[in-house]
Amino acid sequence: IKDRFGKIPQEVKNLFELIQIKWIASKFCIEKLIIKKNIMIGLFIGDKSNSFFKEDIFSSILNWALSNPEEVYIKEKKTVSGLKLQIVFKDISSISKALDVLKIINSLSS
Repeated sequence: IKDRFGKIPQEVKNLFELIQIKWIASKFCIEKLIIKKNIMIGLFIGDKSNSFFKEDIFSSILNWALSNPEEVYIKEKKTVSGLKLQIVFKDISSISKALDVLKIINSLSS
């Protein structure tokens, strides 16, 4: 996208990438994403009876995480509302890197 005022600022590009990140995350029942200190934490929905957790894509995500422990791991975290499943991505230095990692997960569902 190029407008009549010149090059699109990086902040606008980041906003477009954040929209993509949010869309991909919601597709995989990740209700919250936190990016800080070069780590991205995705919190899956709390409803463990959700059909997503029985689908092949969830198994694919688990298998991908197990085969890439240097990049990602999955754990349960105790919260006020009970245990929540988290997916933790390492070495996320930018919004673009976060999007690239989520695109890998998205490709697992194809």
